Amino acid sequence: MTTSTISSQERIVTRRQVAVAYLPLAIRTADLPCLVVGGGRVGTRKAITLCRAGAKVTILSPEISPRLREFVNRGQIEWLESQYTPSRMRGFRLVVAATADHRLNCRIGQDAEAKGILSCEVSSADSSRVIFPAVCHEGNITVAVHSQGRDCRQSQTVRNRIAVWLSASRQLHKVQAGRREHRGEAPTHLGEIDARQWASAGRVYIVGAGPGAADLISLRGYHALRSADAILVDRLIPATFLEDLGISLAGKLIQWLGSEERHWTQEEINGWLVATAATGRIVVRLKGGDPFVFGRGDSEIESLESHRIPWEVIPGASSATAVLGSAGLPLTRHGQRRSFAVATARVEGGQVSASFPRADSLVILMGVMVLGQVISRLLADGWPPDTPAAIVERGTLAWERQISGPLCRLSELAERASVASPALVVVGKAARAIAAIRSRPTILYTGLDATGFRTLGNVLHWPAQAIVPNEEGQRRLPHALASLRRGDVDWAVFADKLAVKTFWIAVADQRLDARIMRSTKIVALGIETSRRLEEYCLRADVVITEKDVRKTAARLGELSHKGVLVVEGSHTPRGLCRQLEEAGAVVNHLVLHRLVPHPELGRPLPSHNVVYFVSPAGVRAYTKTYGKKAFQREIWCLGEATRRALAACGVPAIVVRPSRQLLACQT
Repeated sequence: MTTSTISSQERIVTRRQVAVAYLPLAIRTADLPCLVVGGGRVGTRKAITLCRAGAKVTILSPEISPRLREFVNRGQIEWLESQYTPSRMRGFRLVVAATADHRLNCRIGQDAEAKGILSCEVSSADSSRVIFPAVCHEGNITVAVHSQGRDCRQSQTVRNRIAVWLSASRQLHKVQAGRREHRGEAPTHLGEIDARQWASAGRVYIVGAGPGAADLISLRGYHALRSADAILVDRLIPATFLEDLGISLAGKLIQWLGSEERHWTQEEINGWLVATAATGRIVVRLKGGDPFVFGRGDSEIESLESHRIPWEVIPGASSATAVLGSAGLPLTRHGQRRSFAVATARVEGGQVSASFPRADSLVILMGVMVLGQVISRLLADGWPPDTPAAIVERGTLAWERQISGPLCRLSELAERASVASPALVVVGKAARAIAAIRSRPTILYTGLDATGFRTLGNVLHWPAQAIVPNEEGQRRLPHALASLRRGDVDWAVFADKLAVKTFWIAVADQRLDARIMRSTKIVALGIETSRRLEEYCLRADVVITEKDVRKTAARLGELSHKGVLVVEGSHTPRGLCRQLEEAGAVVNHLVLHRLVPHPELGRPLPSHNVVYFVSPAGVRAYTKTYGKKAFQREIWCLGEATRRALAACGVPAIVVRPSRQLLACQT
């Protein structure tokens, strides 16, 4: 038998070589006694990491950070308020030396080594026995990345890229699993995603959503959203944006940037788009305003181009211009307002801009949180203190407000009104509305949908009620769809626009289409309900405009033993179902939503001339929340029932109706 010869140089392994040759191990840290020496920034991070992993953590330091103090106060971490001595290590299995003193950290490591205790020295990768990797979790998968303790930023970057890939893979798997289940196919595991899906790239649409309101998105952007398999949505886009557009989310992968505690870096966003499109999916990156107006759309298309992912940019109306136009503050006017500039309040890194451009009007985005500093800079740049200035908060959205005044007082006025993001600031000539706009009343509209009422004046939408799903109706919806498929429904009555939208989204979610109505006649209560049906390529057989519900039953002819489905979105005329039943119909009343007092009520009321009520319930909600403050201006209402409710509160009101062509069924 022969024995191989090993040279002495190969046999000897120095301590330095051992120190950098870290072997990745997974340690169960539940109830593991751990000592962290140092209560500063690094010690805080290490202690919290160990605590969240289930370890029994003790912090040894004369002082600790406010963040650590929260954990101590909750009893999650023990604090020994003293200096380090070697005797403090007794009973611990892991020691982390995280002080600001490099020599002390080395001494702690040496003491731990002598006692046979594993240690991490945050200031020295060469002598540390343990390092903390950059970790990400996705389901039951944990990935740990380290760079031999040399470059933590590099480790974090690699970790982030892996996390994006894992997240996209898992969400894709969920979408595929749902589709396979619908087709009756066997489920797959995450690791069984066909590799060919990663080889055939899909495409990405970078879509500008406009200033906020869903109905201000472009038609091309709307079509892109409808065709998308995956959508990555900006943080400031309203949570109801996709629902307001009537887009079915079934089978779509939706990622909201504001749905998690962690902040998404631009690199993570770019990685998500690439990883998701690489599966062959149609991806939409939905961005507020316009993608190329302070939207970082350029970074995203550069990333897509570098990975050879097909892409298209679909512009959107920038909030810098659209919000002011909607608010009645024109940026330009022939012969008077010939220029405007747009700037962000902060530069990269979060610092306030050192200077701002000059023009007839200056629009400043993302400036509310640093408004005082911005105004000081403008005054220092030579803008007169009495320059007209205004803030538009939540422009084009519900709860919109305007705050205006001289530049030197704008910060004070904003603080008094508790202005918050999203909001933009305009300084200069555009901050003063033109005469045609000032002559119109500012109307506080309290109904659900201000569409059709904006011609009455400068409308601020402050809804008295909110729509929430009715769980019972949602549970009964599949049964109603099954009845339609069997041909058991002779008439389908849609009570309002919301009923149409919700019903047909549910139809799309079930992979059905308009053929489900092939043997059913359709009734629309109201012209706007009829028009909403036409958006789904359906024409109502009967359109009821009369308020007398008895005429509804009469218009449908013989109803004995006929099946009638009444689909209610937010309201149904009182007594309609009873009248149909008395006529002999078999009525299935499907209530998909219910109305509740709006949870946002209670905000300070904005400046206004008129309050417009559309229902007695709205009157009650405002009365309960604001009391007499809600009725200190002129009161308008939509109909007699609301006028009577106001009169019962001792409030005189005028019945004012918009043009009949634009009037929608309201509650």
